[in-house]
Amino acid sequence: MATRGVGREHYAWRAVVMTGILITAGCEGAPHVEKEPVEIGVLTSLTGDLASLSVEFNNAFDLALEEINDGGGVLEGRPVKIFIVDDGTTPDGARQGYQKLIDRRSPVIIGPMFSGGVVAIVDQIRTGRTLTISPSATSPALTSLSDGGFFYRLVASDAVQGIVLAQAIIDSGRDKACLVFRNDSWGSGLAQSTKENLKLPEGNVVMAPYDPEAQDFGHVLDPCDKLLGQEGVGIVFITFIADGVPLIDDAERRGLASALHKVFLCDGNKDPTLIQKLKNPKVLNGAIGTTQCGPDPSTTAGEELKNFSVRFQKKYGKPPFTYSENVYDAAYLAAMAIEVARSATDTEAITNAIGKLISGSPAPPGEWAATRVSLNSGAVHFHGASGTVNLDVATGDRLAPYFVCVWTVESGEIKVTRTVTVE
Repeated sequence: MATRGVGREHYAWRAVVMTGILITAGCEGAPHVEKEPVEIGVLTSLTGDLASLSVEFNNAFDLALEEINDGGGVLEGRPVKIFIVDDGTTPDGARQGYQKLIDRRSPVIIGPMFSGGVVAIVDQIRTGRTLTISPSATSPALTSLSDGGFFYRLVASDAVQGIVLAQAIIDSGRDKACLVFRNDSWGSGLAQSTKENLKLPEGNVVMAPYDPEAQDFGHVLDPCDKLLGQEGVGIVFITFIADGVPLIDDAERRGLASALHKVFLCDGNKDPTLIQKLKNPKVLNGAIGTTQCGPDPSTTAGEELKNFSVRFQKKYGKPPFTYSENVYDAAYLAAMAIEVARSATDTEAITNAIGKLISGSPAPPGEWAATRVSLNSGAVHFHGASGTVNLDVATGDRLAPYFVCVWTVESGEIKVTRTVTVE
């Protein structure tokens, strides 16, 4: 059983911004290890718009730590811990939290989980010279960050999700669309990618950007009004949860109805919480969404995702959530980089170790003791739960193949219908 600085329930609902939480994991039957732990920093959203994801992300971290520590830890037996700092899902919170982890001399920092947080700390990443891995930041803008080579992400750019989201709109027979989106690095990037891939006449696509920090969303959907009375219209919500609820409620007030229109969603609002908080959850019946994900578990490429899902279900009694496999892989990649560098203090060596984890003999998660042997005998290629991890050392981007899950809302439940591979 995992041991923690605070209980699981306390962690889930803790509301103090910028409070660090130290977590370690290991089974009761594992040998007692006296060596000094290696502490990895985690910058995530315990509060704010993405708070509902934090418990799910914590579970993925917990499972990875348990497997790594049961397999012997890193650097000849040192256990791995994580120190969590809340960023409140705000750029300012990300800046403060990242600096706290730099000051703690974290050898690797996992996070931020949202694109706006990454953009906010790019200067700190460059000057902090510490390997920084985001499992879930998808903005196309991150490809060209001036981060000094210290930033990587384990998810594809939304230039990929935009292809699949646009195709879903086209396949549904829509020839007009209103895109409602957060006017930040994530929302605007996905909206622009979707618009470009729709390839509809200019007048058939209406853009409705909004400030996610605004207090009143009452006029955001004004540009959509002229389309809501027409046939063949799709309305796309590129939102998080807290801002998505009032916007969808307002769309219904303006005439949005599942019998007349088709609603499209994305990774930022793939959460049952969104549906539950709506004034009329039935307005989303038949809605179609897209989310970057791992390979189809029924295929050979998805074998590690299937195995991860089984272990996750067994431990927590529920399936993994959005991006859980990416978070799990990030913890493994951090431990692997430390092991290859043979140091928990040489941050440049740890960053450079990434180049030795993207080619060579296959190294799957869940088998850490064997992986450690491989790491110390030559280059390995990390085959994670999110798929084979191919990383571009020049940009920090994840490379193809990419996988995007298409899902629907049926009777208030989210159901994945298929996995699209983008080469």
